[in-house]
Amino acid sequence: MNKIDQFRINEMRKLISPNKQKVIVDIGGGLHSICKDMEFKKKIIIDGDASFKPDILMDLNNKVKLKDNSVDIVIAGEILEHLINPFKFLLELRRILKKGGELILSTPNITCLKSRIKMIFGKLPTNCAKAFATKEDTLFFHKVDFNWESLKELVEKAGFKIIYKQNTGIFLKKELVLSPRYCPFKLGEKFIIKAIK
Repeated sequence: MNKIDQFRINEMRKLISPNKQKVIVDIGGGLHSICKDMEFKKKIIIDGDASFKPDILMDLNNKVKLKDNSVDIVIAGEILEHLINPFKFLLELRRILKKGGELILSTPNITCLKSRIKMIFGKLPTNCAKAFATKEDTLFFHKVDFNWESLKELVEKAGFKIIYKQNTGIFLKKELVLSPRYCPFKLGEKFIIKAIK
């Protein structure tokens, strides 16, 4: 795992309060479960890759295979940008969450400082969606890009209230060179938010 992903996961873990009375769902947690080693009533790992042996294997572009109002916390780390319709996905997460349930998610920021500099020199932004015409483009390539305004609008229109936001700062050659504490929010490489239903 690279350092920026480890940093992001550690920051997301800080937003989770283990609780033996609650059910948590970690979407995309097959490779690196964010709630690993935390105590909950039940932990459900959902992933689209069978090799990770998730509890629920599914295409996240479809209906989530859980009952309405059955989950207390949903984690979706680096998922939205891989989906054909992220809004539909967020509506599904809202459906499965109980009232007051928590959503903790992260996604790359297409307008981070590194991407802005790249574009000055005629290069594509870091982590941007690209066109692939092969069957390989099923799971791991990005299909949608987000800046803060588009992410905030999407989450709020899906019926969530954002209660916390941060970025992951700026990394250069895999090292953190500007921490989130000093990095202007809209210039960080990834966004991390916590929202409630």
